[in-house]
Order: sequence, then structure tokens, then C-alpha cells
Amino acid sequence: MPPRLQFPALTSHFGPKSLGENSITPFLLPFLHPQLPIYSQPSQRLRNSRNASVLSNLTSPSGAYSKKIRRGRGPASGKGKTSGRGHKGQKQHGKVPRGFTGGQTKEEVVKGKRGFNNIFAAELSPLNLDRLQTWIDEGRLDTSKPITLKELNESRCLHGVKADGIKLLARDAQKLTHPINIVVSRASAAAIDAVERAGGQVMTRYYTLQSIRRILRGQSHPTGPLENFPIDPPLSSVLSQPIPLTLSALPPITLASQSTNTSVATTDTGTEAVSTAALASDTAGASTLEKGRYEYSLGYRYRLPNPASRKAIEYYRDPAHRGYLAHTLAEGEGPSLFFKTAVVKAREREERLEAKKAKGLGQTAKEGKRKEEGRLW
Repeated sequence: MPPRLQFPALTSHFGPKSLGENSITPFLLPFLHPQLPIYSQPSQRLRNSRNASVLSNLTSPSGAYSKKIRRGRGPASGKGKTSGRGHKGQKQHGKVPRGFTGGQTKEEVVKGKRGFNNIFAAELSPLNLDRLQTWIDEGRLDTSKPITLKELNESRCLHGVKADGIKLLARDAQKLTHPINIVVSRASAAAIDAVERAGGQVMTRYYTLQSIRRILRGQSHPTGPLENFPIDPPLSSVLSQPIPLTLSALPPITLASQSTNTSVATTDTGTEAVSTAALASDTAGASTLEKGRYEYSLGYRYRLPNPASRKAIEYYRDPAHRGYLAHTLAEGEGPSLFFKTAVVKAREREERLEAKKAKGLGQTAKEGKRKEEGRLW
């Protein structure tokens, strides 16, 4: 197809009446005057002219194909004479199996895969005590408040929190001098010892990937309610009102060792709100409601989950791990949900003997059977 031609000077000398279809070569007509009868439509004229220019410049994109290597065509090509195979030997004359190293042990055997990928391993972000002390010295962390994963992420002490949370480690533990209260997912025994020797406290809490995302977005409380501490004052006045968007509109809520005895609480507006004990006769249900609505009362949208698997429950029930569920253990009870300690076994044995004595069966089953039959021996 011929290229696009332009003759702007000729259009001024030829008018639409002076030109005819047979007076000039037909392919020059669209370039001379726009009102010629053969190309009366502007879109058709532009389309034909554009196609002529595009078709003359068609090229393949860079890297669409590679040039074929022509072997044995002289030294100038770089693949002449031996065609890139070198001199003599099996590699030049025939084929060599993959991984063949001259008959000795293969590389895939000598340097093969070692170990395995543990799909049950927890994905934790490491946090060492020396880095924590550096952030405290620079004033980027406030030790007067509990340090949670939200503060660690916002201060850039950690560049993101992984799926299972944070693990506290004890690298250069002697550098930690400030007493801190820190809440993490897990902590090593050396790190717990170093923090407590400095006068601080460590608490481990269960987190999921979704709960971590909500905490970082400000949609969930970083630690959740502490079930072993009652809330003072009661949250009935808070629960009776709609949840505000800001925390400044809420009455102050503190954690105390003893709950308040008052049954009526007065708000800032002068209205009286009845406490939970007056609202519900079942105090256990009321306390459960308060604990369950603790995050909502503070303006948070979601609650934090609790562990459901046996492995996670046993970890956070263990006092050695400073788990937040350690207060649920009875005296002498271990963190395991299956194995019982010697203290628990002895206690259950005593309870069974007392139950048998109450029924009059004696110390053993044989003695009880003899008494039932009325025999003396």
C-alpha cells in the first residue's frame, strides 16, 4: 500500500469544480481537497490515510523472538568449528545424563535436600530486649503504659507483625534496665527472667492474623479484658448508652481489686444509671455481660478471640509462660488438659473414697460387697 502523501500547495489551485474524477490519479484525490465526490466522508478519508501510515511502520516488539544460532559457520559467529561443544570427549561426541559428574556420586545426592518444612510452626516476629531498650532510651516507647503490639508497630520497633504475633527474646538481656509491662504472643524463659529482674512484667496472649489486623487498625483492644480483675465502676451506665465514636465521651473505667458496692451511678448529665447488680438478679450473668461487653464499652468494634486448640490452650494456661489464662488453674492443677498432676490425682482419690464412705461401701469394693451380703469375712 502506498505511503501517506500530502500536497497542501495543490489544494489551493484546484477547486471542487475544476477537478474531475478522470483529471488526476485516483489515489491523490483524498489529499488534494476534502470535498471531492469520491471521498465525501471525512472518517473514510482519515481511516484510509491512517492505515497507509500504520502498515508501513509495523514491527515486532522487542524480545518477541530470538535469532536462530547458526553453528559451524566460521569463527565470526562465535559458534564455528566445534559449534560450542569444545574438544573431544563425551560432551562433544554424544549426550550426557543430567547431573552426571564423571561417574562419582551425583551432586543431587551429595548436596540434596535436608530437613523438612514444618507446616505447624508458628510464624512469629522476633523482638529482642536490646532493641526494646534502644527504643526506650530514644523516647520512642512509653514505659508508663503497657507495651503491646500496637505500640511496637506504630513506633517502628517492629516492621509489621506476622501471622501469629510477637515472640520476646533475650539477646543482650543485661542491657534492659527499665521496668516494663509488655504483652506479647510468646516469650522465652530467659526473656521473662530478665524483664522480671528489672522490675517489669510479661503477659502472653493469644492472637490470630485477623485479630492482629484489627488491633493495628484500631478496631480491637490490644489486650482485651482481664478476667481475673473486676471492673470498677460497673459498666451498666456505659452499656445503657449508645457507643460513642470517641473515647473522650465515655466515663473513666479503671481496673480494681474490689468492685464497687453502689447500686446507682450518676452520669455527667445528672441522670442516674442503675448498676448491673440492680439490673439483673443473677450476678454471675451480669459479670459475664460486663466482661463480654468490655471492648464495646470502650468504643472498639471487635472482641479478641480465645484459643480453641489443645496446644494453644495449654500454652496460655501455663504460669511458666506467663499466660493470660493461668488464673483459670485450680490449686495444684497443671496446664495440661489431659495429664493430671499428682496433687490432682490424690485429691480425686480422696473425693472418691469420701463418696464411698457416704454410701456405706467402705474403703474398697470387696469390703462394700461383704457388707451388702451381710458377711463378716
